[in-house]
Amino acid sequence: MNNAFILSGVAILAAVFGILLSCARSSTKKTCFMLVDVQPTFMLGHTTLDGSSLPDGGLSVINGNGIIPSIGEWMQSFHFTATSQDWHPESHKSFAQNHRGKDRKPLKPFPENGVTWVTPTGESETGPGWPKHGVQGERESEIHPDIERVLPKDTIRVFKGTISNVESFGAFHSQNPAHENTGLHNKLKSKNVKNMVVVGLALDYCVKETAIQAFLHGYETWVVLEGCRAVDQ
Repeated sequence: MNNAFILSGVAILAAVFGILLSCARSSTKKTCFMLVDVQPTFMLGHTTLDGSSLPDGGLSVINGNGIIPSIGEWMQSFHFTATSQDWHPESHKSFAQNHRGKDRKPLKPFPENGVTWVTPTGESETGPGWPKHGVQGERESEIHPDIERVLPKDTIRVFKGTISNVESFGAFHSQNPAHENTGLHNKLKSKNVKNMVVVGLALDYCVKETAIQAFLHGYETWVVLEGCRAVDQ
């Protein structure tokens, strides 16, 4: 993967990212700024710029909202912006609460030790899967309001994990492309996008898979660590 780069370190990042932005502005190969799942569902409770309070998301990532200022600052430097959103039905197979009972089987990839939730009777129960998150139509599943308010009008938007029995991390398609395809690749091709800079949540799952998919689709791809946070710290 000679044309896939990971940028890390504050001082190095500032210098390299400045060069990258300069290239993005001048290059005839158009660059897309890919925001992966920048949704409150992946953030701890915090206050937005307009003073609204957001509670803890269903699958909070430590300091997930810490990427918001940088993303807002960088966004205007690219030809196009794209966003992805986890957009699950309540019955999605990735939710631990949907896998109770003696016939429950581990689903991969999931947290190694599963998750713990409280049953209706008040007991704790541990099993495979994620806490409920990114549910269709819920406020915490929308794009973070501080980002939504500055998104360009021509932002490409895609939704993933929309089918209850299909796991989907990458913004392009599910683990098996035949099961769910967001149409992102075709939308980028129609705009002659050749490069992609990826940020978002969470680094070790959806950001990682999106970057791999972008590379395999032929995009010159960067992941900017300063604009990401991971589930596994």
